[in-house]
This record gives sequence, structure tokens and C-alpha cells, in this order.
Amino acid sequence: MNNRYAFIMRRLIALPVSLLIVSFLVFGLLYLVPGDAAQLIAGDRATQAQVEQIREAMHLNDPFLVQYLSYLGRLLQGDLGDTANGGSRVIDVIASNLGPTLSLALCSMVLTVVCALIIAALVARRPGGMLDGIVRGVSAVAFGMPVFWVGLMLLLFVALPLGMPIGGWPADLGGQLVRLILPSITIAVTLGPLLVRSLRSSLLSVESADFVTVGRALGLSGFELARKYVLRNALIPSVPLIGLLVAYVLGGIVVVETTFGLPGLGQSLVQAAQSRDINLLQGVTLVIAAFVITANLLADILVALLDPRVKVD
Repeated sequence: MNNRYAFIMRRLIALPVSLLIVSFLVFGLLYLVPGDAAQLIAGDRATQAQVEQIREAMHLNDPFLVQYLSYLGRLLQGDLGDTANGGSRVIDVIASNLGPTLSLALCSMVLTVVCALIIAALVARRPGGMLDGIVRGVSAVAFGMPVFWVGLMLLLFVALPLGMPIGGWPADLGGQLVRLILPSITIAVTLGPLLVRSLRSSLLSVESADFVTVGRALGLSGFELARKYVLRNALIPSVPLIGLLVAYVLGGIVVVETTFGLPGLGQSLVQAAQSRDINLLQGVTLVIAAFVITANLLADILVALLDPRVKVD
């Protein structure tokens, strides 16, 4: 058990190192983007002297490494800078738009995992049967559908005919849940098939394992057998996959939020790209990267805790 705690500590220590590497890559890539940030902030009507004044004030004439170290120092203090128009701080923009993104990510992942587990359990009862063939065929088709196309189809054939509210983020919980239904289904349809196939394979493998046979010999059956022997062992191989799916979810949120008009981090990222707001681009990208890295870290730790066969030395 001590080895497992040491493994967890090593993974926790690796988290800030990973975030440091991501911050360097994000800053470096945006540094290479063509264009003049000072000119953008000053506006088209600004004189060259005004542009140079802004460039000096923002230290844009400094070498790349000096700029990065200055940015890193501000980042460690929680300062992500101001937006390009100077009207608000980047951290405030992210905080105000974080709720819809986290809500959508949570709802879509819960929907994906629950539906995938139910479908996989049903098809694993009779592998090779008609239901198994239908699910595999539908999964193959759904996995190849682009997320934006699925969203548009749900808008055209579900939201508009039913008059479902689209866009915005109301203050009441009921209104928020209504606006999360179709975006969550969009993500679940595109990501669920991969998890269904993984869980189906795991369930079939566990069902034929010796410890399940022993459980049946002890008189266990149905839900009790599944709870004690089948589900835990079948979920272990899919936990890292779920961690990876979080990355796809957060990547797809940019498209889904734009499609359904949700004012989250995805919308902020698109608007920042359109207005060439470097500080906002850096801030939103870092926040999304932090969630992805943390999700994969938690997946690794969960596998190590659930599966005693995992080597943690």
C-alpha cells in the first residue's frame, strides 16, 4: 500500500511540471502567431508612436525568454492579464464563463458513461446476437459522425420542432438543465460508441474469468454478482479511456458551445481567436489544459487504487 501512496505522490508532483510545460508551449505557440499585439490593442487609427508606447509598456520588445518568465511570474500570482480591449481581466472572463463549460462536461460525461455501461451490459449478455450486431453497426456509424453535424441535426430535427430554448445561460437551474440536454446528447453520441466497445470487451472478458465462476459457485447471481465481481473489474480497463475522453469532451465543447450558443469557455476561445486576444487565448487554453491533465491524473490514480495488478514501483 505504501508503494501506491508513493505512486500517487509522484503523479501529484508531476501535475505542476506538466502544467509548466503546457504554459511554455501555449506561450511559445502564440508568440509565433503572425501579427502585432500592440497594433491590435492600439487600434487601426493609432499612430506609430502610440503603438510603440504600448509595445514598451507590455514589454513586447523583450526577448522571448524574458517575456515568458515575466508571464510565468504573473501566472503564479493568478494574474492572466487583461483582455485586448482592456475592459476586464482575463481571470474574471474565465470565471464568469466556467460554469456552463463545467456543467456541460459533467453532464455529457455522466450521460456517456451511464448509457455506455447499460448498452454494453445488454449486448454482453448475448454476444454475437442481433442486438450486439445492431449496436456494433450503429456505433461504427455514430463514431464517424462529426460532432458539429450531430449538433446541427439535433437543432434542426429536435430543438426547432419541439421549441426547445437554445442559447444563453439563465440563472435558474431548470433553465440551465434544459439547455444542457441537446449539447450533452451531441457529445454522448459521438464519444459513447468508443466506450461501449471497450466496456463490451471488458465485460465479456470478466464474465469468463475464474473469480466470476467462483462467485457463481458461492451462490451469487444477478446484481450481487455484478456488484462484487463483474462491474469493478470490467470498469478498470475503461478508466484510462474515460480520462482520455475528457480531453475529447473539452475539445468538442468548443464546437458544441458555438453550435448551441452556450456562453462557456469554448465560446470565449472562439471570440478570442477572432479578435486576436492573446491574453484571453492563453488563459482559456491553460484552463482547459489543466482540466485535461487533472482528469488523466485522476484516472491513473483510480486505476492504481482499483487494480492491485498495476505496477506502481
